[in-house]
Amino acid sequence: MIVGVVRGPLVHFERIEVRGNSKTRDKVIRREMEVAEGDLFSETKLEASRKRITALGFSNAWTSRPKRVPRPTR
Repeated sequence: MIVGVVRGPLVHFERIEVRGNSKTRDKVIRREMEVAEGDLFSETKLEASRKRITALGFSNAWTSRPKRVPRPTR
């Protein structure tokens, strides 16, 4: 049996929200992220971001909730 992998369309990070922090902490958290808005989705970079943010020691600093958004029609 041969199993193939079919790639789907490329997906980008559209919006990254940091909630429950003051502006200073928002900047600190974004500085530790391996991904930015507009970047191509990467599970590896998302996981690295989670580890870096968790290492900062902020309680409950990491919750990832990807949300599918409708594609704009042209």
